[in-house]
Amino acid sequence: MKPRNLLTLLACTALLGCGNNAEEVRAVTRAFWDAGKAGDGELAMSYVSQSSMARVNTDDGDSAARDYTLGDIEIDGDDATVETTLSDWGEDGPTTVSFATHLIQEGGEWKIELDRTMGSMMGAVLGASVGAMAEAMGEAMQGAFKGMAEGMEKEFGR
Repeated sequence: MKPRNLLTLLACTALLGCGNNAEEVRAVTRAFWDAGKAGDGELAMSYVSQSSMARVNTDDGDSAARDYTLGDIEIDGDDATVETTLSDWGEDGPTTVSFATHLIQEGGEWKIELDRTMGSMMGAVLGASVGAMAEAMGEAMQGAFKGMAEGMEKEFGR
């Protein structure tokens, strides 16, 4: 086989492998969130890596979402992330939150890294909360300054 043909064959094989990995990552991520959506915690946990099971409390209560969407996938060796958006997450939390679902290869299979995914989710929730607080404070400050300006105008007759 000519070196050029061999190079082409290797490049095509590598591209096909990446495509398959991306589909596997998407399938595992979808199965995990589908199980959570259905309220089947046992099934959802079957998609979680053993390495993260020891680092999380799996009895934290109900955190299932009513709906989710999956976005872009990034694969870097044995690590992968999937852009994820959950809607109606938690009773007191935001109605929509976007974060990364993290996966690793474990025993030749893609598994959810639950601790990293939860960290990403909590960071997104905190970021949304801080953003909402900053917006509310900005509006309050704007109102206060407007009131002060109106009071000064009345007092000093400008």
